[in-house]
Amino acid sequence: MCGWLQDKYGMRWQIVPQITVDILQGTDFEKRKRAMEAMVQMVKFDVSVLEAL
Repeated sequence: MCGWLQDKYGMRWQIVPQITVDILQGTDFEKRKRAMEAMVQMVKFDVSVLEAL
């Protein structure tokens, strides 16, 4: 899952929060499933939701 930012110069940057990489590459299947379900519903990344999983 990735997101997009735009800086003050108008450049757009694609970002991937490290926590999403850590969770999705982890070995806990249930945690990965909960994370994917939460991220699919997000319009903006809410890292605190992912940290709470």
